[in-house]
Amino acid sequence: MSTSNQGEESLDKSATSIEQNMLSSTFLSSAGHELRSPLTSILGFTSLILNGKTGEISDKQREQLTIVYESAQDLLDLINDVMDISRIEAGKNELVQETFLLDDVVNEVISKLKDAVMEKGLQCKVDIPPGIQVFQDKQRFNQVLTNLVSNSIKFTNSGIIEITGNNAGNEIQVSVKDSGIGIKEEDIPRLFEPFAHIYSKLESKPRGTGLGLCLCEKVVNLMQGRIWAESELGKGSVFTFNIPVELGEVKSE
Repeated sequence: MSTSNQGEESLDKSATSIEQNMLSSTFLSSAGHELRSPLTSILGFTSLILNGKTGEISDKQREQLTIVYESAQDLLDLINDVMDISRIEAGKNELVQETFLLDDVVNEVISKLKDAVMEKGLQCKVDIPPGIQVFQDKQRFNQVLTNLVSNSIKFTNSGIIEITGNNAGNEIQVSVKDSGIGIKEEDIPRLFEPFAHIYSKLESKPRGTGLGLCLCEKVVNLMQGRIWAESELGKGSVFTFNIPVELGEVKSE
């Protein structure tokens, strides 16, 4: 086969791959929107019943309805994560840049998750110098940090969760450290794979979509940063991500 023919074949394969990705993204987006509406209704009406808005219910009914509510929430989270990852992979996500203070976003995340922290009797320590300005996508930054802190809460039964952050040259570095169950060294490279479920062999299996860390990595990459993990089984984990203080030019569709 000539070099010319090989080049044309390569271009054809590339075009086919792009077309398939676009079709896949379109399908997932359409299916996701169709699925989210009934799930939102299930969550809404179940919440009304659990809150006693439709009358008294028995303890057994409350237990069963709570399972329904949590399962529907898990499915909705999964759909949202799949759609989000699909959009990022298809290049259809635009970052909305704005100036924000690092400690403000961290405090927002802590406030949002304080009930989960208190429910497990954990301590939460924050070490963020005030006044650090970032010019990035605040919502996306919040999303990554929320996922990491939520993950630490899930896998920490006692002890402390620490959030630290600071300037690292022209980057911001943020770490979430916990005193949780930790991760085997051989499992760390798989952490950011979709549906990895590293902890599936544990006796107590936490709820989750299996896409949270995968989504974190894709969002951090979108923000021109990097994310990594350090851990020791039985001694906790540290998840760290760096992003530029100011986002450079990013091409979006």
